[in-house]
Amino acid sequence: MTRHDPSSGYSEGDIFQAMQTVAWIIDLYGDAYWPIFERLEEELAAEAHEDKSLKITYHNIHGNGRLCQPQCLVT
Repeated sequence: MTRHDPSSGYSEGDIFQAMQTVAWIIDLYGDAYWPIFERLEEELAAEAHEDKSLKITYHNIHGNGRLCQPQCLVT
C-alpha cells in the first residue's frame, strides 16, 4: 500500500475508493462511521462542482446504489 501526499489533492477515484471502503465498514461495524461517508460525499460533490466531468461520476455513485467490497481489504 502506498501513501498519498495530501498536498497533491485527491482524485475522484481516491474519493470513490474511500467511499467504498467506508460503506463496507459501516456494513460490518454499524452507523458510527456514517459521518465519514457523508464527509466523503461532500468532498465528491465539491469536486463535481469544480469539475463538470465529475458530475457524471457523482451521479453514477448515487444512481446505481451498488458499492463493492474494496479490493484492498479482500484477503
